[in-house]
Amino acid sequence: VSPRMLARARNEPGRGRVLDLVAHQAAAVGGRMLVPLASALAQAVEAQLSVIMLEEGLLPRWERHARLRGLVERWVAARSDIAFVAAPGRRSATLSCLATSAGAPAGSPRELWHMGETTVEELAERLTVLGRELEG
Repeated sequence: VSPRMLARARNEPGRGRVLDLVAHQAAAVGGRMLVPLASALAQAVEAQLSVIMLEEGLLPRWERHARLRGLVERWVAARSDIAFVAAPGRRSATLSCLATSAGAPAGSPRELWHMGETTVEELAERLTVLGRELEG
């Protein structure tokens, strides 16, 4: 990680624990991980990365995630009954946490995954279903 990014992360309030860049950097410098990784999980990650590289490639995959996030952002912007929990610039490329003003109970956050092998068509269908759900 760049020194500039690390300095910025040090000044970030509420970094949390799991995604704390400062703690992860310190652990990496020490040659360790913050959370032990089971060998079965490491093998699964390696296998999935191999599939990604063979079938799609890393850059095209992240570009697809960006398109999917853009779809969610446009959908949310067109509605008055739902909003992002995270501020612009702080949102994940693969998961959107949405605050609803409708539903049971009102205001319950909803997680909307747009990751893995999700296609634009599949996500559009999920948004349609969520829209119907919110409209009652």
